[in-house]
Parts: sequence; structure tokens; C-alpha cells
Amino acid sequence: MFLKKFFEDGSFAATKERAQKLPLCVFSGIEELALPLQDKLVSLGVKFYAQEISFSGFIARSG
Repeated sequence: MFLKKFFEDGSFAATKERAQKLPLCVFSGIEELALPLQDKLVSLGVKFYAQEISFSGFIARSG
């Protein structure tokens, strides 16, 4: 339910398809902006990992 709402998927089938492509990136940006999302994931009991990348790595992933 969280992923469907978070990604604004039109159906649970779309969310299920998205979840089959792991790892699933739910945020890309500065750490301070990621903290509320991390807190929400922890409160839901979701297993996740945060990965720090360089600025050039961020730009490469964004393009």
C-alpha cells in the first residue's frame, strides 16, 4: 500500500510489477531530505539500505 501511494501507481498490478525490479530506488537526493522517508520506512518495518554516492554519481544516475 505504501509503495502504491508513494509512486502514485494507478493499480496494485503496476506496483507489483515495479516491486519485481529490485533494488527499488525510492529517493535520490541530499541526506537531510531523505531522513523523513527513512523514518517512515522504519516505522513500517521495511528493510532498506541507504547508499551515499558522489555528486558525479548522482548526476550520472539522474541523466
